[in-house]
Amino acid sequence: MSFETVALPPDRMGNPDYERWARVLGDRWDLVLAVSELPAHVGPRPVLAECASDTIAALFVPATGALRVGHRSARVAEAAIARMIGPDDDDTAAPLARTRWVEEENGRCRLMGSAALGRARLVAGMVRANRPWRLVPTLTPAFGAASAASAFGIFYSSIWLMAASISVWRLATIVLTALVAMCAWLILPNRLLERRGFRTDRSERSLYNTATLATVVVGVLCMSVLLAVAVAAVAAIVISPDFLGDTLGREATIVDYARLVALSTALGIVAGAVGTSAADHDEILRATYGQREYERRMRDADSGS
Repeated sequence: MSFETVALPPDRMGNPDYERWARVLGDRWDLVLAVSELPAHVGPRPVLAECASDTIAALFVPATGALRVGHRSARVAEAAIARMIGPDDDDTAAPLARTRWVEEENGRCRLMGSAALGRARLVAGMVRANRPWRLVPTLTPAFGAASAASAFGIFYSSIWLMAASISVWRLATIVLTALVAMCAWLILPNRLLERRGFRTDRSERSLYNTATLATVVVGVLCMSVLLAVAVAAVAAIVISPDFLGDTLGREATIVDYARLVALSTALGIVAGAVGTSAADHDEILRATYGQREYERRMRDADSGS
């Protein structure tokens, strides 16, 4: 048995181009399994795999979710290959729980997921494929601005008093508002959300935009956690419990440090939102499906011209 990895671009709408693949590959291989990062679904139900014939099939990785992707994808791939070699109409041949093979009128066979959790799992898989943690290096200017602003909260005692005096709910609101501002500053100026001109189907556009929003939120949370850890470490080194207690007029506790870290981090996030204007616009765009798909379409158009 031998195998080869070959790039198989989708059609201009992002769907498997089985006919073109067959022409490109010819008769060199007995079986062809295309692995795609693009999502596929029929209504609310995700499509994990599609067997177009007894020689060619496609595996749609996002439909496997965000956890144990390698294991789940391998099981789906094995099931798709087995389906091509020897079709089996028995539902027990489905490789994962809450999935089943569905025969289509055009002769194709699809491995469909559950409608109940299918969309949530599909979005989670799309977010993982976007790799939101890649946004953190891209946001280096924002992180620098955030660190400088957070230092203000560490070295100025008025921030300590403010953090100790406000309620937990108000502090949580401040942090949440800062996170929303950071996400909005990334999304709006960079035009990350798709409009009707690029994708006309409303449900499809909603799916991609939901994945983009979730990707940005996860990326911002990753940066915020790193910032909070850095602020906590510096606060623990610079501010002694006795000095903090003298400033507050009572014995300092771990809760006071936590409040200080939270407020200082929120200040930093707001400053970091302004710093995102200096971030790499192209790198931010590539963290979304729409931009990568647009680039694929342009490459495909250039190769076809």
